This record gives sequence, structure tokens and C-alpha cells, in this order.
Amino acid sequence: LKARDDGVLVVSEITPGGAAAETGNIWLDDAVVAVDGGSVAGGSVNEVKDRIVGPPGTDVELTILRGGRTVKVKLRRRHPTPLLMSPAAPSPPNSQLTKSRRRGGANYNTFVGMI
Repeated sequence: LKARDDGVLVVSEITPGGAAAETGNIWLDDAVVAVDGGSVAGGSVNEVKDRIVGPPGTDVELTILRGGRTVKVKLRRRHPTPLLMSPAAPSPPNSQLTKSRRRGGANYNTFVGMI
């Protein structure tokens, strides 16, 4: 998510292997107006992300504004499908490399899926 100049929160990235990518029901630049029926007006990006993220296997309903229409999208929260990468491989397109940690001499990259 990112905040536009007018304060509206929009989807700025869809994590490969995450629930939004799996269903295809969330699009880039969709404006998020509510999470589980509660308005996000005035909320920060981090506050809204905290409301969207939850335990895998639980559901979250997003109300989005797309092209002047309000759409409700129900997603089942999940961990993104792990991506196989070699240390020399480039990051996949539209992914967010959030942290890298070293274990036993090998690098394991962790991707965090917001939705």
C-alpha cells in the first residue's frame, strides 16, 4: 500500500504467491476504503497493513474503489508461496525483498506478502 497525495491508500504492489496474486481480485492502484467493514479513512499505511495482515487461513474482506465502482473482495490470508532463488538470481518482478538472513553459509531470502 501507499498513500496518494490526497491521502487515499492504494495497492502499490502485489506479492507473488500471496492471496491477492492467487485470486487475481486485487489490482494495482485499487483504492482500499475499508477492511472487514471498517473504514480506513485517516489511517496510516502501517495501520491499514496491520488490519489486513493476519494469521494464515483466516479471511479478510477488503472494500476497494476501482474505476468509480465499489467492490468487496474476500481473501484468505496465507504465506506467499516460496520462490526458489539462487544467490545470483535477480529479485522477481513486483516483489518486495524485505530481509535477507544467513544460515549455514547459504542466503535465504524472505518475502512478506501483505495481502
